[in-house]
Amino acid sequence: MPEQQSGFGAQPNFSTLTPEPGEMRRMAYTSVARGADGVMFFRWRPAHFGAEIYWMGIIDHDDIPRRRYDEAKQFAGEVTALKDKILGTHVRMDLGIAGSDFDNQEMHRSCPIGMPSPQDDATLLHRYCYRHNIACGFIHPEDDLSKLKALYVPHWLKWTDAWTARIEAFAKAGGTVILGGRTGSRDVNNHVIRDTSRARRSRRWPGSRSRSSGC
Repeated sequence: MPEQQSGFGAQPNFSTLTPEPGEMRRMAYTSVARGADGVMFFRWRPAHFGAEIYWMGIIDHDDIPRRRYDEAKQFAGEVTALKDKILGTHVRMDLGIAGSDFDNQEMHRSCPIGMPSPQDDATLLHRYCYRHNIACGFIHPEDDLSKLKALYVPHWLKWTDAWTARIEAFAKAGGTVILGGRTGSRDVNNHVIRDTSRARRSRRWPGSRSRSSGC
């Protein structure tokens, strides 16, 4: 369920652009077209105190419905009328890009060593595939991987044995797995794992190959 922007966003050190008329609805439909079963507009109204008092919502501080409310209402009515045709559907995905893991994004920030974050790395690949009509999307190792042709994991420092089992099953079934060189190098406490890295363990997978990252 993606979080959709509904208005101007701001915290003390940055701000975002304000969606133009019709852009809220367009962004929401883009999410639906990419397989979303639900959309959450952030937020209903802006906070009355704290760091996000000017992170605007569907309605303003005075609780009076205006253009953004009307646009959200229009989208809700339209998508409700279509729910029986689209709910539960999904888009084709040949290449899955591992994403939506907050812990890995934050672990990277603790020691980035000049490398792009998992999210930045994944975004670059997704942008390339999108522009070249390659069917791709973001997926998590806990999701169903069976329909993928390939899975790319962009330097996920934290890894779990449960994910390893799923990735191994995917590889043994003929799927291609591409792991960033630092994948699986830390535990859940952000401590370096001292035994053989999970990326090296993957050499026992059928048809696997590895390439040194130069570290």
